[in-house]
Amino acid sequence: MRALEIGALIKRLLADMSINDRLKGRIYPVVAEQKTPFPFVTYKRSGVVLESDKDVSYRYGMISVDIIIVGSSYSQSLDIASAIVDEMPDYPINLDGFDISDIKLANAVEDFQDEAYIQALTFNIVIDN
Repeated sequence: MRALEIGALIKRLLADMSINDRLKGRIYPVVAEQKTPFPFVTYKRSGVVLESDKDVSYRYGMISVDIIIVGSSYSQSLDIASAIVDEMPDYPINLDGFDISDIKLANAVEDFQDEAYIQALTFNIVIDN
């Protein structure tokens, strides 16, 4: 199922953004190792909605992806989160075999845990293949 591979696409999008200079490549699937220096980003698939047609042939509909930004200061985490939102494509693209018709910010939550400032972004991604 292609939807399960969405993480590779998210990592590529994040790695191509201006934030990568500040992150120094610290972009991880699901979780970062303990003692990872700040700032860093993790990403994970948090939902998949399948659509079907009248013949009950399932195709992908929407995939939800969480992008978590962890920083040593509130402003650091917020600056990186803002850059991700600003630089995330909001137009149809074909990237790494995914036909993406839409990427939208669905939710944004902030937190403080373990001496770190956290910005959690949820994007809904509509794929057509």
